[in-house]
Order: sequence, then structure tokens, then C-alpha cells
Amino acid sequence: PFWLVSYLDKIWLLLVGAFAVIYPLFNLFPNYRRTRTIILISNAFDELRTIENDAEHTDDPQKLRALLARIHDIHTETLSINIPADEMNRLYAFKGALNTVRQLITNKTKEIEK
Repeated sequence: PFWLVSYLDKIWLLLVGAFAVIYPLFNLFPNYRRTRTIILISNAFDELRTIENDAEHTDDPQKLRALLARIHDIHTETLSINIPADEMNRLYAFKGALNTVRQLITNKTKEIEK
């Protein structure tokens, strides 16, 4: 029947149009996870930079201890981030920077308390 052929023709166009819109959206999901991870690590680096600047400009042992506590909190937060395998190098670079700043603050605290 003609009405069935006409109906199938309309459905076919609708399905092709929907596929043209939905397929690119599905390709965004892996990139979303990677982008989210990059943003989280970048924000953590920014916060670490702020902590390092605060540590360099203070001689108060109490404030240095508070900064060490914040570094411990940041470390705990980064453990809960689900990281894709191709972004692990960023995570370990951040952990190295975290340990460097932690050591800097610890050494400065020891110098001040002497």
C-alpha cells in the first residue's frame, strides 16, 4: 500500500536525522570524562600554587601547620578522583609537586621553630 511506503519513507528520514544528532553526542562522553579530570587536576595545581605562595610569605608556625593540613586534605581529595589511564601522568606529576611543597613547608617550619 502507498500509505505504508510513505510512512516508512518518513520514518527513515527521521531515523537518519536522529542518528546525525545523537552520534556526535555519544562521542562527547569519553572526552567529557577526560576534560573533567584535567579541570580537577588543574584546580588542584592552582590551589597548591596558592598554598606555596602563602608558605613563602609567612613565618607563623601555626599558619604553616594549617597549610600542611590543607595539603593533606588535597591529597585525600585526589585519591577519590576516578582518573582515566591516559591521564595518570598528570596525577603523578601533581603528587610529586604536592610532596615538594609539603617538604618545603616542613623544612620552613623546622627552621622557624629552632
